[in-house]
Amino acid sequence: MDVVPTDLKVRNKLGHFPISFRFLGTSDIEEMKVLCKYCFPLDYPHFWYSLITSDSRFFSLAAVSNGKIVGMLVAEVKCKCQVATDQGSDILASKFGPDTPVAYILSLGVHPYFRRRGIASRLFEKFMTEMTSSRRSQASIKAVYLHVLATNTSAIRFYLGLNFQRWNYLKSYYIIDGRQCDGFSYVLYVNGGRPPWSYCELFVNTVQALQDLQPCKVSVRLLQWFCGMFRSIIPGSRKVISPVLRQPRLCHDM
Repeated sequence: MDVVPTDLKVRNKLGHFPISFRFLGTSDIEEMKVLCKYCFPLDYPHFWYSLITSDSRFFSLAAVSNGKIVGMLVAEVKCKCQVATDQGSDILASKFGPDTPVAYILSLGVHPYFRRRGIASRLFEKFMTEMTSSRRSQASIKAVYLHVLATNTSAIRFYLGLNFQRWNYLKSYYIIDGRQCDGFSYVLYVNGGRPPWSYCELFVNTVQALQDLQPCKVSVRLLQWFCGMFRSIIPGSRKVISPVLRQPRLCHDM
């Protein structure tokens, strides 16, 4: 079963079919299974599809073209205390209590024939609009986080383009075809959310502040070098990208 008819594949190259968005339901499960085979290396069990299309905790959105689902975003809103440490419970500063809501993106994918059209970006935009809407009780989420295969460079570029920051390296986080694969966690801070402070982050933030004051270029380069050395020699310091130092904005679809 092909999620996209052959004639649609050809005509889609010409952009003849517009994209619309709607929420997923239980009647979409079989079509979702086919799409996931195109988008993800993991096989999700049937109960996962039933859960994300029937439980109100999940935000499940579809991108549709000519009546066919060509993209999907699934996210869950949960309290900070419900997140395991290795999955991101330490991404928020201690000032945010255990009941602080965060959003976890379980999956975001677009059929290969519909990529590079901004569909993934529009799915994410609609998700964020919904999460910050006054109509929802989750309007106060402080962070959005996710996991991604370390080798999935296109997805990583996409998330960096949305201003996500790499947070953690997850060794052997995935098991794909019987093989252990490494992953990364990424986080985006919203609504005043911020990461925990550490001596390492304090040093990096100091460098950023000095850069903003525009001292001489030699001094800045020395400080940047010191910053890298500091991260590498201090035991226990996170070897991650500082949430303050912005990544270049790279707008790539998935």
